[in-house]
Amino acid sequence: GGLNRGTLLVIAWRNLWRGWRRSAIVLLAITVGLSACLLLVGWSHGLVRQMIENAVSTRLGHLVVMAQGYQKNPDVMRNLPDDGREIAAALERFAGAHASPRLAGDGLLQSARRSSRVVILGVDPLREARVSVVASALVEGHMPQAAAAESARRLPGIAIGAAMAERLRIRLGDKVVAHVPGEVGLGAFRGIFRTASSEFDRAVAYVRLEDAQHLLALPGRVTEVAVSLDDSDALPALRAHAIAELALRDPGAAIEVLTWQEREPRLAAMLALMASMSWIIYAAVFVAMAFGIANALLMMVYERIREFG
Repeated sequence: GGLNRGTLLVIAWRNLWRGWRRSAIVLLAITVGLSACLLLVGWSHGLVRQMIENAVSTRLGHLVVMAQGYQKNPDVMRNLPDDGREIAAALERFAGAHASPRLAGDGLLQSARRSSRVVILGVDPLREARVSVVASALVEGHMPQAAAAESARRLPGIAIGAAMAERLRIRLGDKVVAHVPGEVGLGAFRGIFRTASSEFDRAVAYVRLEDAQHLLALPGRVTEVAVSLDDSDALPALRAHAIAELALRDPGAAIEVLTWQEREPRLAAMLALMASMSWIIYAAVFVAMAFGIANALLMMVYERIREFG
């Protein structure tokens, strides 16, 4: 009639304790193997997610709207009108979206001792604080303040990364000179930020949007409107919303809507490669764990082969 389930459980329990050392070794092998697999999966996924978060929360944004052709040829003359206000308002009609108009231009930042190439990024400090982590990454000073808070006698404020401040050998409050093609502007060093990307800290200087427009001789113009999402999974829906809203606003506008993957295809390709390589590593660890457990089980079978016979 066969054995019922209760009897099988009793036999199995007694068998475990009959060779308790061997059972403990098998259990330990399974525990260590699964823990290693889970740890590796969690670490690799966390690494990829952190790299994406660092890129999105500093310069890229989840989505960006820019003039047609600016992605291929980042010339400041390819820009957007009206300080990007209408585009930002259209994008923020999507739930959980925060938009920040920016004016970006290549320049040279010079102190009394050294100089360094830099991307001069003009922003609205209040809007930018909702899109990027730079405002919350300040370790000294503050971001360039709003126009109402700036005295006419004070120099325009500039915030740079800690790595850039070290390279230029300047301290908070020192005067720096910003050079762009055909123009020279004097500014005061107001804030130091330190993000997770040292390359970003060495490459970008923040000024007020009005100061960047004055320096680059582009009043009322911006080169991009960056958008950050509360929920990154809503990016495809935001992209569809942006395309529909902007087409409705101005059907013939020469603009393009890009996700962070489209804006930085090399980063997206590198992350995809890392994800593919991770599965190979997972398979190798799992196979090694499986062979270890199989070896212990085979030894148990061979030692008791006469009993089974």
